[in-house]
Amino acid sequence: MGSVHLAQDPSKPENRTFYYDEKLPSLTVPTVRQTMEKYLDSCRAILSDDDYKNTEKICDNFVQNEAHKLQEKLLERAKSRRNWLEDWWQDKVYMEGRTPLPLVNFFGPGTYVEHYWPFKDGTQLERVAAGSFLFMQMWDMVRKEMMVPHKTSDGKPLTMHQFRYLFNTCRVPYKGKDKLVHCFKTEAEGDSPTHIIILCKGYIFKIPGINPKTGAMCTPGEFLKMYQYIDKECSKRPEGPGVPALTALERDQWAAVREHLVELDKNNLNILNDIETSLLLSSLDQISPQNYTELNYEAMAGDPNLFWYDKSYTQGTTKNGASLSNSDHSPFDAMVMVALVEFITVVIKQYKGQFHVHDPEADFFKPEELIFTLDASVHQSIATARKEIYAIRANLDMRQLVFDKFGKSALKKYKIHPDFMVQLGLQLAYMAIHEKPGPTYETAMTRQFYHGRTETCRTCTPEVVKFCRAMLKNPEPQSKEYADLHVLFRAAHDKFIPLMADCMSNQGCDRHLLGLLLICVENGYSIPEIYTDKAFTMTGGNGNFALSTSCVGYFHAQGGVAPMIEDGYGFFYRINNDKITYTISAFNSCKETSASKMSDYLEYYLVAVYQLIANSASLSKM
Repeated sequence: MGSVHLAQDPSKPENRTFYYDEKLPSLTVPTVRQTMEKYLDSCRAILSDDDYKNTEKICDNFVQNEAHKLQEKLLERAKSRRNWLEDWWQDKVYMEGRTPLPLVNFFGPGTYVEHYWPFKDGTQLERVAAGSFLFMQMWDMVRKEMMVPHKTSDGKPLTMHQFRYLFNTCRVPYKGKDKLVHCFKTEAEGDSPTHIIILCKGYIFKIPGINPKTGAMCTPGEFLKMYQYIDKECSKRPEGPGVPALTALERDQWAAVREHLVELDKNNLNILNDIETSLLLSSLDQISPQNYTELNYEAMAGDPNLFWYDKSYTQGTTKNGASLSNSDHSPFDAMVMVALVEFITVVIKQYKGQFHVHDPEADFFKPEELIFTLDASVHQSIATARKEIYAIRANLDMRQLVFDKFGKSALKKYKIHPDFMVQLGLQLAYMAIHEKPGPTYETAMTRQFYHGRTETCRTCTPEVVKFCRAMLKNPEPQSKEYADLHVLFRAAHDKFIPLMADCMSNQGCDRHLLGLLLICVENGYSIPEIYTDKAFTMTGGNGNFALSTSCVGYFHAQGGVAPMIEDGYGFFYRINNDKITYTISAFNSCKETSASKMSDYLEYYLVAVYQLIANSASLSKM
């Protein structure tokens, strides 16, 4: 579901990228009973007996009183919309959020350093030219609808709608609520902008993505000449004004500065429009990270000149040729980036990292420098934004590591779902450190529905907690208690698989509970006690999950996120045949959390659980 395949026979409508999008079923509305069962089950895992009994009464009261009216209103909304959640999700979760985007966006390294593009001084311009060319190849595939639609393992088509927002998309700040600017069109739908914005040392340039003479996509050689010009021009200068840093401000602050920029000079609006409608935003970074952890720090909150955080996708390239990216989360989820990285990886491997970038015959198109008119107040705001970025970076405790003791292949041998193994290891690590269960968010994609995005899979189940508590008692390998662990393990494992399947069918509890709450808000009803009960927050409601996790699949991509809460963790991971690569984050301001300690415990318990499984399998053969 994260791969990219070129349509072998584009004349067949079903091979076209967006063919199934209008044919997919509407997003379903779960029953109140289903949602209460899922919610209470997650509460049972976290709460004390007394607190659980109280929450159970509150939920019963909700079902008997407010729930019916709210459900009827939600069902009415669902009749008039193919996706009853879509507008709410965009507005309430993203556009109305005021948090600085470095703390909200997802980010990651280009994993090409693992094969043909290792860290190497002197490769920046060649690789960014090749990378821009490959991105244009992806754009061309989507624009011509030549990318084969994704399907589930059993053949169900998935929405490809989010891929439209990889290009020509930007979140624009306004007081109280941002707007999403999007102007990508397929070839059949019409023209869309093809210019690219380049950031370098605080300066901003505009280049063509399409050769003005031929109408074809710019070649790697043409991109190289434009990047060489920009690099040479900026190398002669001191650091520029650094307007991009403003996008890291709290959203209302950035909205006020942006409004002031427009008032200062009409041309400032033209520049903003160029940036916000650009097909791609690419950055020439001035540092040389030496490992994945350093690369992730730079991708999240590095050089303040590096990102226009509002853009749906920024491609960065370091001095020593490593790739990184930063994406506004509002228009799409990580699977879009997984597909992009997978496509680029496949092509780089196909060409063994060598592209024809040094072409003396390549056309040269002089980049256009975009120069804002600024005043003292804007310069002060830029200085403030830079401090904010440095403060965010300093507060982030982050590691990207590779666990190489086993991977998907070894787990499949024992019929263990690899994703469950990682989730269980995380919960064991959390409980070992914090001596309590950790409410956990794992992304479950709902792309089988019209414009579907995600549901929350609450993987901290009562069965997981029961296993973890027994495992943490460290029973002797020959004891009955140790033998019982296998039974507890299987109960937790067998709970996870249908739970994730339910959530991917939009039969979790979080999106439905959000919908019922927003019905209350929009109709001026009083807020039911289920939402004010302390259990709602304690179990992760309103974005309060201690473990914010996402499996980016079994491909090559890797990413990262900041924790949801002050005393929580962010955790992105990929699972390959022989290893598990993960990025874990915490906040230095919280003395109770530690990314390094959490990773140490995670790896310890992954090995311990695997040994348990292997021992149990050996005994069963005797």
